[in-house]
Amino acid sequence: MAISRDISERIKDLLQDNPQGLSITGIVRTLPINRNTASKYLDTLLVTGQVEMRHFGMAKIYTLSHRLPVTSVLSISSEYVLQVDQYFRVIFINAPFLDLLKISERDIVGKKINNTPVPVFFKEEYSLLIRWINEGLSGVERRGELALAARDRTFSCRVTPAVFSEGQRGVSVLLKDITAKKHDEMQIQESETRFRSIVEATTDGILVTDEEGRMIEWNNALSRITGIPRNEAIGATLAELMSRTLVPEERNPTMIENAAKELRTALRKKQSRHFFVPTDVEIVRPDGE
Repeated sequence: MAISRDISERIKDLLQDNPQGLSITGIVRTLPINRNTASKYLDTLLVTGQVEMRHFGMAKIYTLSHRLPVTSVLSISSEYVLQVDQYFRVIFINAPFLDLLKISERDIVGKKINNTPVPVFFKEEYSLLIRWINEGLSGVERRGELALAARDRTFSCRVTPAVFSEGQRGVSVLLKDITAKKHDEMQIQESETRFRSIVEATTDGILVTDEEGRMIEWNNALSRITGIPRNEAIGATLAELMSRTLVPEERNPTMIENAAKELRTALRKKQSRHFFVPTDVEIVRPDGE
């Protein structure tokens, strides 16, 4: 490993001294290695993003990469980032993740992940995380959520295959805390459930439309009043339902379309010249009543 690192560093030093770039021939003329060895190490440096390659005629010209090292980017990420090699050793962890685990870098880097605070923190979801890491080492990217019930925390998780310096395989684990988002979604679901309970309990007919004026809610009371079942009303437009329910003498196509158009405009703009308009209309049910 030390010899491999030495050769890689010497190639990078040589490329740094030759910013215009060098071909493999130019590299082996300076360093005591053959073409096959140079090609092997250049391929590794290329895959890991440490060098760049361009074609010049038939030759491949290699230059030192000017991109910010991946670890530098991950260090300043607001997400929780952990990198594990093919032997399940933690080789990198960023500051937010250290703060999350309430540990220092020396408590985790270089150790196998099973022997770190990670299993204790993730508890019931740790087996799932390890499975995703195993799949990542096989080249499969995984995305999902880790719900830590005991901590009342939820994280979105992405495990991606990675190639580190010297070409060793590993994975990058990126976590994002979505606890607040999950709580908001739950509150919305609870509000919708309460709303539906109220809507179904009332004897008044209630309908709800989307921004296009199509029905997304049609309660049982309205079905009893109009004779139109909920499954027929959902997805229909106001104009379509007015045409079905108004008595024949009030089925003015222009009036119906204008009313539907005004509703669509109000829904899209979230404003209307009408706030509450009491209206008496006569309707006829499909059964003629």
